[in-house]
Amino acid sequence: MVEPSPLLRLPEELIDKIFRLANEADSVPRFEEREPIDLFATEPRRRPARKGAYLPICRRLYPIQQTNLYRTVCITTHSALALFCATVRASPVVRDLVVEVDLRMEASSNVRPEADAEYGWGVDDPVVDDEDYDDVYKIVRPVHLLILLAQLTRLEVLALENVGTSLLRVVLHDETTPSLLSNFKKLVMATDTLRPPPGFEADGWVHQLAQLPH
Repeated sequence: MVEPSPLLRLPEELIDKIFRLANEADSVPRFEEREPIDLFATEPRRRPARKGAYLPICRRLYPIQQTNLYRTVCITTHSALALFCATVRASPVVRDLVVEVDLRMEASSNVRPEADAEYGWGVDDPVVDDEDYDDVYKIVRPVHLLILLAQLTRLEVLALENVGTSLLRVVLHDETTPSLLSNFKKLVMATDTLRPPPGFEADGWVHQLAQLPH
């Protein structure tokens, strides 16, 4: 009779800790800016997964592997955020696994490439925020982020860095948001501007943060 692997003889709590440490030691994957996906498509386009990252080890370890794979999601482009929104929408099992979402956009625009031609802006025009465009030209629309937050029922930590104003407003000004974050514990935010929506006070976001769970 074949002896089980020493790893399989460990308590599940210890195996979970091993997987967590292994994921923390791995470098955060960097996504290249790709053609934006259409979140209103009936079936989101699927891309091949990285070999090894999603291959189940065995039936005993797969649930632990999957839990750690989605516990912390790090995203650096708006296109990757759009893909994550589509993945969560199409895979209900993922919704209960995500605890932390880290959105740190690195020179990533939330505006589709064809928008500048439509608006008649050129390369010498000042940089405009995604709030200056209609939603149809945004890679991730505010409603997409709102739906994502509603679906991630275990979300505890949200980091927002260099995210488009229209998406930032979902967290700082949309009155629906606090009720969606029942398990929320920590918000990390870095932005150059806090432009309030029309009709909102400049410090309205302070009152919004006070409504978030503590």
